[in-house]
Formats: sequence, C-alpha cells, structure tokens
Amino acid sequence: MPRTGVTRAHHGMSILEQEPSLNGENPFKCLSRGVESDVLCVLGRSTTARTGSEIATITDRSRSQIQNVLRYLAMNDVVISDKKDGWWFNTLNPEHPLEPLIRRIAEMRLPSATEEELPSAPHALDAIDE
Repeated sequence: MPRTGVTRAHHGMSILEQEPSLNGENPFKCLSRGVESDVLCVLGRSTTARTGSEIATITDRSRSQIQNVLRYLAMNDVVISDKKDGWWFNTLNPEHPLEPLIRRIAEMRLPSATEEELPSAPHALDAIDE
C-alpha cells in the first residue's frame, strides 16, 4: 500500500505512478530476498537517477536501509551517486561490467514460488540434501 505524503515528481505524477514499479515481480529475489535485491531491481529498471527516498518509497523499505545499500554499491562502483541541490541522485554505473546484466535481469519476469511450494525442511540448507 502506498505511503501517504508521497512527493510529487516530474509532470505532477507521484513517484509511485512512474516507472519502475516492482509490481511484486523482482527477479533478483530468487538470489537475495534482502534490500539489495530491491535496490538493484529499481535502479535496473530506472531510466532516470533516483534519490534514496524515492527508492525507499517504491520498495516500501526504510531510507536508512536503502542508504546503506546505496553506499555499499557506490563503494564497489556499481552505483554512481551525485549530489545536486542538496539531494543525492543514484544511477547504475554504465562503466561497470555488471551494469548491462543488472538491467537485463531487472527486466525479466520470472514465476515466483509460493511458501507452500518450497521444501518443508527445518533449515534451508537441509532442503538441498533432500
């Protein structure tokens, strides 16, 4: 459910009305269920730079979680963060070798498994041995 007080972005649309919505479809979730997967999916689907607040709103994650992931990705040159008018704008680094792959993965639509379809092992690693 959208948060209240969503800021207005370009052309009077809220940032939730613009791309890149996750729409419950995040192909990175099959590799990682964490905040990292949400950030990569949003940036991989974005055609414009995004603030941490925008990403937090789109993903329904806290700003501090998003900022931590963005800092980590920037330290590894996956993300470029530029400050303009007091705001940090983030984009995938087009010079990073993973950038085209991140974009291609972000656009994929994969079938998602429900909890009922997963193996009933007491521990996730135990399911591998079953």
